[in-house]
Amino acid sequence: MNQYYRSGSGCGSGSCYRNTCITSGPEGTNCNREIFYISGKVIGVNGSPARRVTVNYSVDGEDGFVTTNRHGDYSISVPRCAAVSVSVDVGLGVTVSPGMYYFGGVCADSKNRNFRLHPVVPPAPVTYTVSGNVSGLASDEGVQVFYSIDGVLAIATTDVDGNYAFTADAGTTVVITPMAQTGYSVAPASYTITGLAGDTPDQDFVYTPLV
Repeated sequence: MNQYYRSGSGCGSGSCYRNTCITSGPEGTNCNREIFYISGKVIGVNGSPARRVTVNYSVDGEDGFVTTNRHGDYSISVPRCAAVSVSVDVGLGVTVSPGMYYFGGVCADSKNRNFRLHPVVPPAPVTYTVSGNVSGLASDEGVQVFYSIDGVLAIATTDVDGNYAFTADAGTTVVITPMAQTGYSVAPASYTITGLAGDTPDQDFVYTPLV
């Protein structure tokens, strides 16, 4: 939040007197003015002027808004000594800096009160590794292990040592089922992991020859 105070013209120390004016010095040029302007530009996420953006303001507690023009510019007229706040409406996926301008007592025009829009970068999804081992076959290499992540099916294949692994997003439901092998039973028949919350090893399957 930015605070703005204008010294002289009775506006010093955060106080403002509508009927008091010091006629000498640079502030004297504002002695006969009752209206001042706060203005600036809204820059879009791509660095270009942002047109048709709503700029909200409050003047002595009275709310209003203006809309930026095709150049991204806005301008607000306010009475002498008013307390003013200015902010920008943004949609989902966008943030703005600064969040607000605040003026404790306006006694001069205030230019270049600009806002910049920034895209919200979503955090990368958290993923975990699910892994296990297949054993008991004449060769444990190349065995297909079927799995689903929230119902989406996929296949992992064991390496030369019978190991397999895959990744899944945190919070998902994972179901793992080994491929049936002729002449063998397998235990367990499947694994179900509900609300995956971390790396999950030891999802092992053991094949046993049928007698």
